[in-house]
Amino acid sequence: MVFKLAIKASKTWVKLKGHKLILLVLENKKFVDGELVKEVAA
Repeated sequence: MVFKLAIKASKTWVKLKGHKLILLVLENKKFVDGELVKEVAA
């Protein structure tokens, strides 16, 4: 029964739009308003 419920629920799942940015977030890159901030060397 749980399997059937999971299959039914998976039909409405939506892929995340920012899935390609997850690696950048894990690398502690800085984002402002959803845009990657390029760091300027001092």
